[in-house]
Amino acid sequence: MFPKSLVLALGLALTTPWSVAQEEEKILNIYNWSDYIAEDTIRNFEKETGIKVRYDNFDNNEIVHAKLVAGKTGYDIVIPSSNWAKLQADGGLLRKLDKAQLPNLRNLDPTVQAQLARLDPGNEFMVNWLWGFTTVGINVEKVKAALGLSLIHISDEVFLFKRTVREVALRHDMFATFMAKPIAGEPGSAMHIHQSVVDKATGRNIFSNEDGTPSREFYWYIGGLQRYTPAAMALLAPYVNSYRRLVRGVAAPINIQWGIDNRTVGIRSPLAPAAARRVENRVIGADANPYVALAATLACGYLGILNRIEPTAECKGDAYLGDFQLPRSLGEALALLRAEKDLSAVLGEGFITVYTEVKEVEYAEFMKVISPWEREHLLLHV
Repeated sequence: MFPKSLVLALGLALTTPWSVAQEEEKILNIYNWSDYIAEDTIRNFEKETGIKVRYDNFDNNEIVHAKLVAGKTGYDIVIPSSNWAKLQADGGLLRKLDKAQLPNLRNLDPTVQAQLARLDPGNEFMVNWLWGFTTVGINVEKVKAALGLSLIHISDEVFLFKRTVREVALRHDMFATFMAKPIAGEPGSAMHIHQSVVDKATGRNIFSNEDGTPSREFYWYIGGLQRYTPAAMALLAPYVNSYRRLVRGVAAPINIQWGIDNRTVGIRSPLAPAAARRVENRVIGADANPYVALAATLACGYLGILNRIEPTAECKGDAYLGDFQLPRSLGEALALLRAEKDLSAVLGEGFITVYTEVKEVEYAEFMKVISPWEREHLLLHV
């Protein structure tokens, strides 16, 4: 799923305008979100104009921003979200539009252009391309049969909430972010998911026995979360920034210990009546896709019940004093996810294959970027 507003902007990273530098080769270099044009668009454009197209994809704004900051991208057109394009224009990373070369600008909706001008005064850098909510396609009937429609509604509400907050912030000249760790030295942003299982025939919470004590299924569910959550981390913490949140002592878990009303563990069972007994997965970041995160954490618990996995002893102290039990990077998390066949069987081998391949490309792009920390501490000292 992608942000609410996408704009087209020309990148200032080029040292020479396309019309001059590329005149002989006639190559147009575009950097865009994946699956955002028709399958025959590039083929038709090349046939009509004689201009070849190099069309590269990205799946988050951090990647394209890092490339523009690094410079010398070679792209003629980049298509970030509007709020990111403002940062890039303000930072001198984008070239002003030559409106004389864009006669179709007069066909754009003036209302949308006026709204875009709040981020780009005079519409000097940005051209609106898509405006409206865009998300992944979901086969509701299949998901309903597997998980129940209420889970889709919950995920829809999370997605809508995040996009609504972004829109409200923009209307007040602010930016809202759901990065897992946007500010160094401060706690990150999480998406804790509370889970219980109800017997459809009786309506009873199977995490509690008739006498109100915790059931075997309750413990097996926790055991499943402990066993499979490390392998599912690439789904629960899907970006390179996600792992900066999971550090010792800043209100985020570092392991998959469990405890009753213990907020230092990764898996917490809140104090609640027997009918409301539940398990809270505290590992998931606010940057996670709610549809994927819900499916992944439920799959972990389901496998625990299916395989009758017993949990470790309850942690009654400070779990931060224990060892790290979660992957420390996206690369490590992807390796664990690919190797876990049980999760693939539940979530779909095809999905896991495509997901990990896309994320591997993203991680490889990230590894090409040298951070300010490395320059500050290593440049003149190694």
